[in-house]
Amino acid sequence: MTTFINDRRTAHILLLTADDCHFCEQGKNTLHKLRREFPLEVEEIALASARGQELSERFGVLFAPGLFLDGHFVGFGRVSERKLRKLLQQRITSGPIEVGG
Repeated sequence: MTTFINDRRTAHILLLTADDCHFCEQGKNTLHKLRREFPLEVEEIALASARGQELSERFGVLFAPGLFLDGHFVGFGRVSERKLRKLLQQRITSGPIEVGG
């Protein structure tokens, strides 16, 4: 399914994480870096929590981290700084952007 995002306010990032997860630490570092360029609100939820399990089952997150942008599932595993930067930039400048699909 393709979802379009066209919201120019602060981006809400939800990161599903797990303990001792290298990709999770890398993802957090990437988000910290991108916060210097974009207004981000980052929420971290444990994959093992009830909410984390519900989201992982609903969106097919096979392993941490799971990444959501403004409530829309972006992906799981290694967080691509290039992909996320592109989504955030398009979100600000180009109107609707495509996530997934």
